[in-house]
Amino acid sequence: MPEFIGQSIWFPGHLKGAQFVTDDGLAFAVNAPGEAGAVNGLSIRPNTFICRGGRNDVSRIPATVVNVEFFGAELIVSCRLDGGRVIRIPIRSDDEAVPGRGCPCRIGSRPTGQVVADD
Repeated sequence: MPEFIGQSIWFPGHLKGAQFVTDDGLAFAVNAPGEAGAVNGLSIRPNTFICRGGRNDVSRIPATVVNVEFFGAELIVSCRLDGGRVIRIPIRSDDEAVPGRGCPCRIGSRPTGQVVADD
């Protein structure tokens, strides 16, 4: 299994065609799907998520901002996904508009930060 150096966000689930469907019902488009029986998880690097999904992202999932922590030029934006899970996304305040607590957003994921795996 390819591994990332540093943190990643793990989503258990399964492949369904060109999508990875998480156990809580989220669907991520994947660029390089593996064999359906050999895959049971999707690993995504937090720094490949963005709070405003763009048209070049492979996934845009709905979420709500629950907290914003400021660390100088970097922010950690905590977003609650529709299934209830909260993920923390690092962003640079000069790269994106700073979202406010309670704001709905669509989280995008860049394809280079995703790996389908067998945990």
